[in-house]
Amino acid sequence: MLDSQPTDRASLSVCTIMVFFRKNPSWKRRTHRFHRGVDVRMVNELWDEVHLADLAYSDTIDDLRDGLDQARKKWELVYFEPFSEPGRPSHFIALRKGQSKWNSTLDIVFAVRGTKDAKDLITDSLMHPVEYRGGLAHDGIVKSGKYLCDKHTELLKDLVKLSGKKKINLSMIGHSLGAASAAVAGIELNEIEEFDVKVTCFGCPPILSRDLSEKYKGIVKTVINDADCIPRMSGATIANVAMAIMEYDYTPYARRDAEQVLNELQFNASTLFTKSDVTRAMDFIDSAIDDYIRPALTPNNIAKRVEPVLFPPGLCIHFYRDGRAISGSLAPCTFFSEIDVSRTMLDDHLIKNGYRRLFLDLMRHYHDDDNFTFYAGDVDLKSEARETCTP
Repeated sequence: MLDSQPTDRASLSVCTIMVFFRKNPSWKRRTHRFHRGVDVRMVNELWDEVHLADLAYSDTIDDLRDGLDQARKKWELVYFEPFSEPGRPSHFIALRKGQSKWNSTLDIVFAVRGTKDAKDLITDSLMHPVEYRGGLAHDGIVKSGKYLCDKHTELLKDLVKLSGKKKINLSMIGHSLGAASAAVAGIELNEIEEFDVKVTCFGCPPILSRDLSEKYKGIVKTVINDADCIPRMSGATIANVAMAIMEYDYTPYARRDAEQVLNELQFNASTLFTKSDVTRAMDFIDSAIDDYIRPALTPNNIAKRVEPVLFPPGLCIHFYRDGRAISGSLAPCTFFSEIDVSRTMLDDHLIKNGYRRLFLDLMRHYHDDDNFTFYAGDVDLKSEARETCTP
């Protein structure tokens, strides 16, 4: 089925209640039930692209060139800016080697680095929504994207002329902050007649209002790894989590843990700590909870929650742990309107331990081969590989 419209689950009140609900594999399968699955053949392409996104973090030009030589498609470095400033992210541009002279288009990759130092954090922190193309967008990211567009438009046009081609197939790629900047730069560059732009974002933060996100599905896709917190982290969702934490009554669990510790102590040192001591200690703990902790908890007040206005851009592809393996579905951008409190919410955002591991685990399960590696003999997916990744 095609993407469905956001369900009642996406409503503000239900979302805020579920912040601390355990989003287990059964819940994930159920919420993705009516979303279109992902063609598993896409994963090979995503593996190539996440490699290029990772190379944008290179410290030196030699490291970058070595990484480009290790890619399945070989690239010739054209431009590299290893340093970033607020609103001016680090990035590189490369030209694909071995392109046919008979082809009328020129393949170029434009990769933007994500957050790496304090200067990048300044761009991240400018979360205030500003007007952009009839909708709203992340202020700091709009500045970064327009900077990249303005800086390299003439260079890209010159490459078209020098090559004798008619157009550029421009692949904009990035991770995290780099993905966000690449998305806006891609939207801007796509307005130029000589450019056909496709943007691939990994772990992109919320940067566009819902209408803009849906408008640019044709050129922007955002890949989101399970509980990755960054695509869900806008000013509104951060505020909502803070309020939910203040409201959350953790005292029953604190009491349970205290009682477990006391019982273990009594069991291992019964001559020093009797059962009556456990009872007296628990009476003291209960009194402290009732007198000092519970009164400090903020009463539930769902009406005061902040409604998110910014979402991940374009076509959102959500890969998630389904309890048996990795599944993938297309999801509406509003699906990511709250932060998933999970043990993997940080690791899922990383490239090596997050997105690379995700794609490798998915393909090893798909091929039923624990030793599967990408590019090993350039194994082609069989006809059955056209099946989707969704159970």
